[in-house]
Amino acid sequence: MTNQKRTIQKETKQTRHATLQHMVMAALFCAVLCVIAPITIPTPVGIGFTLGVLGIFLIGAFLPPLWAAGASICYLVLGCIGLPVFSGWHGGADVLFGVTGGYLMAFVPMAILLSLSLQKKHLWQGIIGVIAALLVCYVLGTAWYVYFAHTTWKAGFLVCVLPFIPFDLLKGAAALGLWHAVSKRRAQMGKTAS
Repeated sequence: MTNQKRTIQKETKQTRHATLQHMVMAALFCAVLCVIAPITIPTPVGIGFTLGVLGIFLIGAFLPPLWAAGASICYLVLGCIGLPVFSGWHGGADVLFGVTGGYLMAFVPMAILLSLSLQKKHLWQGIIGVIAALLVCYVLGTAWYVYFAHTTWKAGFLVCVLPFIPFDLLKGAAALGLWHAVSKRRAQMGKTAS
């Protein structure tokens, strides 16, 4: 067997292993999102605080962009077909396409943005990614809310964005903190293995 054939076989085996690893991680993070997103702390305005954004940030932090998109889409499909994975243990297309559905739809670009921002493994880029992801969520979700609730941008911002900013930033910080700790540990393990 030539060296070239061995190299190709080794690369193919590594690619299969990486694909399987990403598939398992995507399924795991989708399951985590399905468990934590429905947990809701009610608010007087009717839109509760959830852990869905934390789940999306974890997906974006730990998966490559396409796998992050896949895990997010899988979550939305599971909710759309009726599994109670959305806020307040609700599910169904009426929730996904309801007045606050734009925030759920924003989960896919949020996960992709954060994943892309962490490709070079720099924490400061992750911070920018969290902020960019939240901006996308707030703009898409609020535009959807304003349109379907027949209200103003100001009202949408005051009800759907302003109360959530500090908590969403904390969720982003938690996800980045976990990502940083895991990345640091992986680097240490890599040094000891060599």
